[in-house]
Amino acid sequence: MKSQNCNGAHNTRSRETPAKDTSSNGELLAELTNMNGLEPSAFLECYKPRGLYCPVRRGKLPAVWHKVVRNWRRARHAKNELLRVSTYEDQGTGDEACLSSWRSTHSTWAMHHVFSVENPLAASSVLLADASMRARAAQESTDQAFQSWLGPSDRFSRGILGAIGHQLSLDRCSIETLALVSVPYDVSAPNEKDVHTVAVHPGDACRRSDLIEIAWAARGRVFAIAEELEHDDINLEALDEAYRLVGLRRYRSIWMAYSFSSRGGARPVGAAMAYRGPLGLDFRFFQNRCELLIHPTMPKSSAAAVAGALLRAAAPAYDELELDRVPVIVDERTAAVLVEMGGEWKESCELAIILRPAYADWCRHLRKARSHLLSNREDERRRSVHRAKTVVASSA
Repeated sequence: MKSQNCNGAHNTRSRETPAKDTSSNGELLAELTNMNGLEPSAFLECYKPRGLYCPVRRGKLPAVWHKVVRNWRRARHAKNELLRVSTYEDQGTGDEACLSSWRSTHSTWAMHHVFSVENPLAASSVLLADASMRARAAQESTDQAFQSWLGPSDRFSRGILGAIGHQLSLDRCSIETLALVSVPYDVSAPNEKDVHTVAVHPGDACRRSDLIEIAWAARGRVFAIAEELEHDDINLEALDEAYRLVGLRRYRSIWMAYSFSSRGGARPVGAAMAYRGPLGLDFRFFQNRCELLIHPTMPKSSAAAVAGALLRAAAPAYDELELDRVPVIVDERTAAVLVEMGGEWKESCELAIILRPAYADWCRHLRKARSHLLSNREDERRRSVHRAKTVVASSA
């Protein structure tokens, strides 16, 4: 059986026979997992009838569904790999799982849509296969990290990825609780006089050191690395060119906020990174999020002024967005500030990031999790057999 990692190929869906033991062998699982072989419309239809969409998008997806399918087809057929789709099926039990990931920055992938109908074992199988392929290719590829956004309904993924902080070195991974808040385009600070103490400038390579300072303070070093904030191309123009080749876009616009003191001088206090990407690559719309970073030392009143100034500057980047509000990702403290400014809190979420040096550790973590699930399933099978024998004996 062959499993290809190619663009434009239609492969047979991978199947695992019951006789094969894949409890801890990520390499074998990788061979049993189909990459890019599932037609996008078929993959997306797995979600459509089951209501597995974030509330931000659930009411709007039917109207733009044809665009979502079109974008997935275009991304999958790109010569420069932009989208990966993995599917897994156990022929003996019928267990199925699939996941997708897409290129978020030059060398960071965003993993989304880990899907399995009430079947953690199948989900762990496709996760382990994906992780094994990442680890195997790490020495030859330019990939530096992958990230995954986890919502309240992602119970299994949250359980697996949420434990990385205890299993992996903290300088190679991060897990952070954030909030998704939808904000009006004309958002304003509660006290407009504070706005005059804040200056906003477009982010460019000249302000990169200030951006990194804010990112490290607000989200940490791992976040800054994964988002490639030290890269010369901080607006992702080269990546945008790769997406343009198939009729799509992927870029970000950055604004920096500076606070002026009575003693003169300015210091960086916040940043807004407005991401734009193909509609539907992530049903929570995180590919088109606005990352709002406020320095944690800012008092609440000043934070509102900084947030208002940055969001007004970033709003034009979303003029063509199919939403009437801007989806903003913030820490929980800043989320409360945005709600007071007229924002609507949507959901809490977790951002899990794993850097390339931790890929092998990530594989080991998944193998342990999958072995535990296999053990639980075997225990349940034995209990079922015992109960059946007890019923037969009592009726004899």
